[in-house]
Amino acid sequence: MKIGIVGGTGNISTSIVRELLGKDHEVVCFNRGQRGTLPPEVRLIKGDRNDRSAFESAMQKEKFDAAVDMICLTPEEAESSVRAFRGVGLFVMCSTVCTYGVDYDYLPVTEDHPLRAFTSYGKNKVAADRVYMREYHANGFPAVIIKPSTTYGPKLGMLRQIAWDYSWIDRIRKGKPIIVSGDGLTVHQFMHVDDAAKAFADVLEKPELAGQTYNLANPRYTRWDDFHAAAMKVLGREVETVHVTRHAVRYGVENLVPERV
Repeated sequence: MKIGIVGGTGNISTSIVRELLGKDHEVVCFNRGQRGTLPPEVRLIKGDRNDRSAFESAMQKEKFDAAVDMICLTPEEAESSVRAFRGVGLFVMCSTVCTYGVDYDYLPVTEDHPLRAFTSYGKNKVAADRVYMREYHANGFPAVIIKPSTTYGPKLGMLRQIAWDYSWIDRIRKGKPIIVSGDGLTVHQFMHVDDAAKAFADVLEKPELAGQTYNLANPRYTRWDDFHAAAMKVLGREVETVHVTRHAVRYGVENLVPERV
């Protein structure tokens, strides 16, 4: 199949490209060409999706069998992708479990759980997902929504629930205490990008999945106290963990990541 990817050099999409090439698909990526490199077998179309007309025209000319949008962050971008990929056999939107927020009615969280996103990132993903599902039901646009949990790999390290930066690792190395949100017993799921890529690649080969939403998460989980203990073991230094309530955390609150899904 000829598969178009909006993105292709990011945390998950780098692995998706490699996985698709391993399945002998033709891969074409659209991005600004400012981050990372692509395998020589991949054709790059340089452009900025914010130039809506150029983006949509370029994608329509390609006549893709399937496509995946890894960097759709707003409902306006979703509307543009619907126009850009009209006529494609299957379209996959990379959403996020952040759409569920962090206050859950039950665990594990299923795809029909209420959406309680509280960060701007999560709220915009909710709105974008709704654009695709509206277009599926109204006009048959063949969209599938995939919601990964926290992914890690060479492009992005191991995140935690306080913020996206890695200053906490430096603090452990220096023997300084670190802040941990909550009592440390909350569970969380991490997934390696190579495992996530397998799911994306498999879905792209199944047009019958159009109209569905799928959570993508490791069935195993870890508790945050165990997470930090493992990091200390690797770094060879044990430090004090200072537990504070989630609502008391101010730094990086917009970047809080979801608990277990």
